[in-house]
Amino acid sequence: MGAPKSDGDAAPTPSRARRTARVLATLLAIGYPAALLAVVAALRFVGERWWVTTVALYLPRLGFALPLPFVVLAAALRSVRLLALQAASIALLIFPLLGLRLGGPRAPTPGATHLRVFSANIGMGGEGTQPIFDRARATLPDVIALEEVGEDIIAQLPAGFSDYPFLRALDQFAIISRFPIEDAHLAPDVQVGDELVPARYVSCRIVTPGGPIRFYVVHPVSPHEPFSTMRGRHLRNEVLSGRAFEDSPRATLRANTATRLAQVAAIAADAAGAREPVVIAGDTNLPDLSWALAHYLGAYRDGFAEIGRGFGYTYPAQLRRTWMRIDRVLADGRFRFLSFEVLGPRLHDHLSVAAELELTPVGR
Repeated sequence: MGAPKSDGDAAPTPSRARRTARVLATLLAIGYPAALLAVVAALRFVGERWWVTTVALYLPRLGFALPLPFVVLAAALRSVRLLALQAASIALLIFPLLGLRLGGPRAPTPGATHLRVFSANIGMGGEGTQPIFDRARATLPDVIALEEVGEDIIAQLPAGFSDYPFLRALDQFAIISRFPIEDAHLAPDVQVGDELVPARYVSCRIVTPGGPIRFYVVHPVSPHEPFSTMRGRHLRNEVLSGRAFEDSPRATLRANTATRLAQVAAIAADAAGAREPVVIAGDTNLPDLSWALAHYLGAYRDGFAEIGRGFGYTYPAQLRRTWMRIDRVLADGRFRFLSFEVLGPRLHDHLSVAAELELTPVGR
């Protein structure tokens, strides 16, 4: 016969196992919403200032919901209060992280001037020109803002928008308007470190029936290229191998981010000096919760954030499912948004957007 087992070798009693399970369930039920809150705070208040949160800004955020069923099950087995706490988890997921909005159209103000704006990144016309004309015309816009417009597309714009008397094309941008366009110019280069880089936006003055406005069409540099470098063949392999954490990929991402921040800062500084009411439209390459968006352009109203409904994702539309909203129409406090739409099908790899605004008469 073998030697008897000591008390120290005894298997855990059922009561000990239950206590351990309860502690783990409690930690999970409390830790999950706390972790989601920490993620929201890190994206919003750190954002582009750290390469890790920069990457996280552009990843599909639905992945943060993967633990939810297990957390709910653990909380349900533990207590009703812990289960109720998961309502906070769900709210953090669907509102700040996934960006759900519950708005809707507004009634117009009597006497106000209305302005309908259509904006699209057309990807150098990769889907052909007719879809561009059809999509824009369907919204009956007063002003059309196009980004990534190639020279071959520019040549076709006068015929495609023949009933729009005013058109200006500068670099990759085109502005088509029912109202006169004045002082249209491509912004000067911006300083990034020791280099000058394109500011990647156009400014113009549009003379509407309610008075002149300052209109910007923007397209700061995308993080797509450095992300492709960091991803390598597969992002998971790059992370597990440690290559994603090497200096070279991070340096590329930091340089790209510095350029984008300088471009957005230039847009904000230009718009802040405008005497006319301001509208900013285009592919901002800034997702929801972006620190840069809030820091530089937080003074401007975001059409979808104010009155949009749903998630409003516009990119990457070439995939089966979009997961970020980077195409925007912003306006200063002299405008009021009446409606906002995200329009499909895609124009290249973006969905287009359309907004109706009103310019309230002075003195009201």
